[in-house]
Amino acid sequence: MRIAAALTDLAIEGLRREARPGMTEHELGAICEAAYHPHGGVTYIHYFLVTPMASPEYCVPRQFTSNRKVRPGDVIATEITGSILRTSGADPPVVHRGGRTTPLFRKLYDTAEAAFDAVTRVIRHGTKMQEIIDAACVIEDAGFTVYDDLMHGFGGGYFRRCSDRKAARRGLFQK
Repeated sequence: MRIAAALTDLAIEGLRREARPGMTEHELGAICEAAYHPHGGVTYIHYFLVTPMASPEYCVPRQFTSNRKVRPGDVIATEITGSILRTSGADPPVVHRGGRTTPLFRKLYDTAEAAFDAVTRVIRHGTKMQEIIDAACVIEDAGFTVYDDLMHGFGGGYFRRCSDRKAARRGLFQK
């Protein structure tokens, strides 16, 4: 798993170094693959969200790349998983290309970082799912919601949102 994570890191480093306005999402995928293929790594996934920060068009990385070109002021958010020997390592970074970071994207980034820190403080062997959900409530406290998965792995782990959990306590959801 450490090797797979290191290969995934190579893909992220390649994107940070090589992604430029004018490149297509297909070309971003090629950067990822070129980073780990020479070391025996293979693609498990490389999803991209390339959208203007001033007027975002969608909120999660798309599973299929397109001919859309990176433009100045775009943000590139990814879900990248390089693999080796059927073991994978994932890294969901954000790369910003040109222009100033908008207040919305600064708040999104700060909230994501706070959620990551909160969850990693509680996660360990034996952690109950409720502890993870409670830790991640910083997302909704900041005025956002989880649109996709909060966290997951090959064992699943698709959680209710904090607001759903609070509603369940008030009896609005059946178990």
